[in-house]
Amino acid sequence: MRLVRLPVETTLPLVKLSWEASTPSYRVVKGLKNILQYHDNKKTVFLHFTPSKKSIRELLDLNPTGLVMEPTGGWYSAFWHRVAEVHYIPVYWMAHAELKGQRSHFGFPNKYDKNDALCLAASYFDPYFIDKNGSKRFLKGYRIKEIQAVRELVLELEQLDKIRTTLVNQLRQRFALEYPEAAAQSWQVNDDGYTPIIEWLIGKNDHGRRVNHYHNSVATSLGIDISRYSLDHSYTIHEIERRRIETEDLLWQALDQDCFDPYLQAFKEFNWGVGMQALVLMKVYPFEKFLVNGFPVTEWVNTSNNGKQKRHRSLQQFQSYLGLSRRVEQSGDTEKLKWFNSRMMRAHFYVWCMARICPKPPKRLDTPIGNKLGTKWDTMKQDKTAKGKDAIIRLCFYATRLLFNELKHNIVF
Repeated sequence: MRLVRLPVETTLPLVKLSWEASTPSYRVVKGLKNILQYHDNKKTVFLHFTPSKKSIRELLDLNPTGLVMEPTGGWYSAFWHRVAEVHYIPVYWMAHAELKGQRSHFGFPNKYDKNDALCLAASYFDPYFIDKNGSKRFLKGYRIKEIQAVRELVLELEQLDKIRTTLVNQLRQRFALEYPEAAAQSWQVNDDGYTPIIEWLIGKNDHGRRVNHYHNSVATSLGIDISRYSLDHSYTIHEIERRRIETEDLLWQALDQDCFDPYLQAFKEFNWGVGMQALVLMKVYPFEKFLVNGFPVTEWVNTSNNGKQKRHRSLQQFQSYLGLSRRVEQSGDTEKLKWFNSRMMRAHFYVWCMARICPKPPKRLDTPIGNKLGTKWDTMKQDKTAKGKDAIIRLCFYATRLLFNELKHNIVF
């Protein structure tokens, strides 16, 4: 298979950079007819670049007309994206699932950096790497300027949450010895964003009831004190919470752009916090990437009983970006469903439905959309059409469909 017509010993105009910095330039050798031969030929040269001034000069000497990259290693790929941006080199992003498919398409059985690098570059020239509308299947709307600040702050918030959760769990384990009564309690943050028991431990607040509660603890009656280790953990958790509050403030500032107004208007019905709003916005902006010629795409497909069924392709792509995308793998009479795309996004929607839709009123979200979702949840429970995790996943699909319609109304029609 000939990917591109180039003179002998010419450098391909597309390169890829990976976490291990293996990559990205290939020399075309006369007489080779497919990618595997090209990869295994002794005359094929793979160049390796590192984040250094010398490597950037060597990369620019190749006069690349574009970079094809996988959105992995966020900060590392951001470095090379910045290099391309400064030197006016277009960047094309390929999703992880797409790269896996292209690796099989070109005949590579194993995942190695050189294999991935070659597959990424070759996909740009692959005439079959297109969607139904004839466009290349690269990611749309990834790392565009308007959303980039939001993306970086969202990742910071996620990292801070993970650190806080780990430290809180460790401290609660320690309190099984030092303060058993507190270890069994809920450690939720207050309206100011801080954990009350942590504030008491480090002396930021004088909670009289907490003082009495601690003095009556079984640990104190046994002569067990709160250790220095626990106090140091408490100071660290308080600092993480302070940084988290500052990050949320910065997120509100980043969201204060005219281009985001229609999106934030649609989010109001869901009553999300700033973190969830920013996370969803990061995935769905710009909404136009789900449209073709400015309109949602629908198709009619044949069903197994010789009927017709309407498929909302734009909605399916939208839900895929939000982590709600499944593949069916069939072997004989056995079928398996496998999830792919953003596990983080799917988890956030799942937790939101559990916390705001599944509870009965008055704890349930009291908005028109909350009422629709609540009615669907009550119907599923009453009719026993779904239960447990499956019922909540169905609720997530319904919530994202309602969100799609809200955005379509605000932006398209």
